[in-house]
Amino acid sequence: MDSIPAAISKDKPGYPYRARRMNVTGFVEIRFLVNKKGRVEGLEIIHDKPAGTFAKSVREAVMRWRFNPGIKNNRSVATWMTTTINFELNRKKR
Repeated sequence: MDSIPAAISKDKPGYPYRARRMNVTGFVEIRFLVNKKGRVEGLEIIHDKPAGTFAKSVREAVMRWRFNPGIKNNRSVATWMTTTINFELNRKKR
């Protein structure tokens, strides 16, 4: 691989209303394929904590992400990527 995919557009997943109201924090670890056109395919949830709380929000956002595809021998190639998205509440200081 000469260059890995580079993000062009990465919308941040929305914080689910119920999780925010209940002060729940967590993370979702995902694996996905960036195809030759820079679009996300084959999104898999590897691990999410707490289970099921943030996965839907992550799926919706990540499927809209766009990349410059990976390059090998001057050609676009599909590339698997893994990342973790954290959900943390910003606490207001008083």
